Amino acid sequence: IAAFGVDNALQEIARKSQVPIGVEEVFNYHTEPTIKIDFPGGTLAGLLDRVVSQAPNYQWKEEDGIIHVLWHGTHLPLANVVIAYPGAHDKTVEEIWRDFGKMPELKVWLDSNHCSLLQGVIGAQLGTQNWDRRISIDACSMTLRELLDRVAIKSGGNYWAIARSSAPDQQCWVSILL
Repeated sequence: IAAFGVDNALQEIARKSQVPIGVEEVFNYHTEPTIKIDFPGGTLAGLLDRVVSQAPNYQWKEEDGIIHVLWHGTHLPLANVVIAYPGAHDKTVEEIWRDFGKMPELKVWLDSNHCSLLQGVIGAQLGTQNWDRRISIDACSMTLRELLDRVAIKSGGNYWAIARSSAPDQQCWVSILL
């Protein structure tokens, strides 16, 4: 594995291992580590330990069958926002992703924290094998993290990330990747 940023390394691990991984990161382009691992074999836990050894601001834990990699070991406040999710019937992953910008609960959080949702960042994801996959998710109240977990598992993409900017001289932005 050789990747700029924790999220890119973990996306590769999720793809190769077929294990769902969610990443909650605080991103600073100037300080984000490049992860380089020669991994001849072993356990997924061993591989994840090696990733976080190169990115000491992160910790990983397994929660309900999903690996969550967290900035300083805690969920980001945005990941804990409870959404009255209206459900998705036979929607593509892209359509579900595009709906994030329309969710009132996320808009309120972004506005109250003076943040912008960067939906253009996902452009690199447009060619992935799961972007056009159609899935259904029942309507219910859940956190953003729980919704992302469900999309990652049901789509077979096995990966999601919430990235928040960290540079103090920068406007706050948030990106949600699937």
